[in-house]
Amino acid sequence: MTVDVQQAATSCVGKQQASKNASKTFQLTISLKSLHLAGSDLELIPEKGQGIGSYSAIWDTAGIEPTRRGGRQDILFVLEGQNQTLTQKLQTKFYGKQDSHGIIGHRLEALVWNCEINLNGQISVNDEKIL
Repeated sequence: MTVDVQQAATSCVGKQQASKNASKTFQLTISLKSLHLAGSDLELIPEKGQGIGSYSAIWDTAGIEPTRRGGRQDILFVLEGQNQTLTQKLQTKFYGKQDSHGIIGHRLEALVWNCEINLNGQISVNDEKIL
């Protein structure tokens, strides 16, 4: 299983500011330095043609033990940028190669996050799409 992380924590949209009868919306993108997923350091690959702030990474789950029946595992996802860090827990379930659930179930291909950086530099996820 591989996971492509597309635009994760990179498209950061600021809040609208009203001034008299006009409003302004601004968009800020940041470049990322590193990605850590479940204890693995992953290479961030800039997406061609997408501009700054769009990356992919590949995570191979080979060697991860299948999750016990009825159980779930939280894995830590950490993206580090310019003086900002996004930390998210992802609830997962891993199946063995021969388990029918792994064959007929939905495979996680990508996470797409729309994020916001507040005035204190904290990153929060506003919208999440699981592909």
